[in-house]
Amino acid sequence: MSTELITIPAEAQTLASSAPGILESAQAITIATQDDAARASRVLGQVKATAKEIEDTRLAITRPIDAAKKVVMDFFRGPLETLAGAETVIKRKLGTWEQEQARLRAEEQRRREEEARKERERIEAEARKRQAEENARLAEQHRLEREAEEAAKAGDLKASLAAARAAEHLEEDAAAALATPAPLALPVVVPVAKVSTPGVSMRSNWKARVVDPAQVPRAFLVVDQAALDAQARATKGQGIIAGVEFFDDAVVVSRAS
Repeated sequence: MSTELITIPAEAQTLASSAPGILESAQAITIATQDDAARASRVLGQVKATAKEIEDTRLAITRPIDAAKKVVMDFFRGPLETLAGAETVIKRKLGTWEQEQARLRAEEQRRREEEARKERERIEAEARKRQAEENARLAEQHRLEREAEEAAKAGDLKASLAAARAAEHLEEDAAAALATPAPLALPVVVPVAKVSTPGVSMRSNWKARVVDPAQVPRAFLVVDQAALDAQARATKGQGIIAGVEFFDDAVVVSRAS
């Protein structure tokens, strides 16, 4: 068995090919007596000895490769870390600039919306004022027309003519006012355009930051299993921690024969 760059020695191939047979032997073991347990222990020692021999053979091949790889990795690590630092610096500055631009756009948008709001209020106030003036003019015109009719009925033609002419003047004034109507179109707020930087885009990257651990829901709390196991070893299971049970998960230890 070989690859393009590495050839596996014949003795290593022989060792590797023995593993399936050893597994079959292990699976065939039945332990019913003390002698069976002793034989199983001897087989276990042989298994570990074979595994160690295979591992030593593997290391004899891979250690030079690992050493060569380490030389290459060490050589390139410095430049790559330096460039990664440069990338981080530029990205941070671009991110700061983009955030500032977003703040300025939002500020400009608020300014435009405020100007539009004031303009709408001005137009609406002017419209209300003109409507009030028109209502007052109509009321005065109707009053003068009634006054002219009443004066005519009373035979006071002079007073009737004066009231009628005053009503006509009011109507003419209204016509002149209608010739220059107040602006009725409400202002439209145009969104502030975003100027994009070539080759750069921003994407959301939401994260969480704990500000009060006491208020964090239990569902988001993580048990420190490593710390609990360390406590179990240190106290040999005699420690007491609420909600925790210490137990001895015994492990079979065998020496290679």
